[in-house]
Amino acid sequence: MNIRLIGKYVILGIISLCIILGVFNVVTKAGINHINISKYDALLKLKSDNYMQMTIEEFRSHALDVLFEQGNEKQNQKLLLEALGDEQLHATRFTDASAFFIRNVVVPLTGENWKNEFLYGGVDHPFNKGNGVVEFRAVLTIKDTTMSISDYQKIYSDLYESITELLDSKSDKDLSNDVLILNELKSKLSKYAHEINKADKVSLIINDCFYIIEYDNYNSIGDLMKKNGQSERDSKKLAADVNKVLFLAVDGYESFTLAEYRAFIENKLSSDSSLKSSKNRVMRAINSIPTKLDTNILTDSELKFISYTLSCSIAETAYYVDKVTLPSFDDGFFVKSALVGDLTYVEYSVQYTVKDETRLTVGQRDKAIFSIVNGMKEFVKNTKLDPMDSAYIEEMKKELNRLAEANSSNDLAMEIILCTN
Repeated sequence: MNIRLIGKYVILGIISLCIILGVFNVVTKAGINHINISKYDALLKLKSDNYMQMTIEEFRSHALDVLFEQGNEKQNQKLLLEALGDEQLHATRFTDASAFFIRNVVVPLTGENWKNEFLYGGVDHPFNKGNGVVEFRAVLTIKDTTMSISDYQKIYSDLYESITELLDSKSDKDLSNDVLILNELKSKLSKYAHEINKADKVSLIINDCFYIIEYDNYNSIGDLMKKNGQSERDSKKLAADVNKVLFLAVDGYESFTLAEYRAFIENKLSSDSSLKSSKNRVMRAINSIPTKLDTNILTDSELKFISYTLSCSIAETAYYVDKVTLPSFDDGFFVKSALVGDLTYVEYSVQYTVKDETRLTVGQRDKAIFSIVNGMKEFVKNTKLDPMDSAYIEEMKKELNRLAEANSSNDLAMEIILCTN
């Protein structure tokens, strides 16, 4: 491979990493009006008159030729990286045509791991009594590279529209009911993914979906994010939410059966609306990348309780309501890569099924989960492979499968659903 191509694939690897480093972003229905889209003219030139009739493979080949084989490699490499770091571009990836093309077509299809797009996004839906925030995380895997760009784009637009259509159809009273909206969202997104997957051209997996109601008159979730992290006010508010949620770690909860603990949580949340709101904000914070929780304040046991014990119990509660999304747990790590000279993010996700929730205890479930979590931390800490080396993920998968098999039983079956860099 010549030096020119080596440079191309190194930068494509960096682009793939930046995609994974994305955090949940929420867009308002009006969108953001201050995108400096003109600086991305070189990327927008790929939007030719016939690009929608191209196959995915044809578009990728054409884009790489234009961006990396015409003497403007360094300039276009920088431009792609800038597009990945542009919050406004990302936030309007579903509402602005140019942003849509750049973030949903050019960026993912020119990356090294172009067949796998880790899609983070959301919708901010104001209503009279507050603001409903939908956040989702999905994995889109291309199985048929002869699929047209037109059909490929439609998957993105229909995913977004399926959410907005549901929200638009609801009354203010409905939008104030987080359980109702979340259950309907999960059902609708699951059905949408099922329909998409039937054609067998792509695989769409909805990993996470949240619906949070805010009553603090924020214009968007971006108002909660400051240049150097959360504002002092928001940090204090989140700390108070965490303290309230930690009351669910009652003495002896480990000996509760999953059914008993689930009933306990449901009773507490249904009888205390402020606790439910705190739980929603804490779950949202712990599931962001990187987490918004200040881990320097929480003890290790408190962090584990929120991240796994409570999170899994809530996921089990949702599953027993809709019977759609199996409960799961995950973890991710920022690892130094000598190949790209920067940090990369590796992550995994494990899905599980419980044979009898009236017999398996919270402690037994958590012991199996923490065995995998701690085992993967040791793998990341001790492996000598570079995280950008393909062998790294292969070894990571082997270790993850070994841990899942070792910690599965007749009562608890675990399955790997994601392992990637």
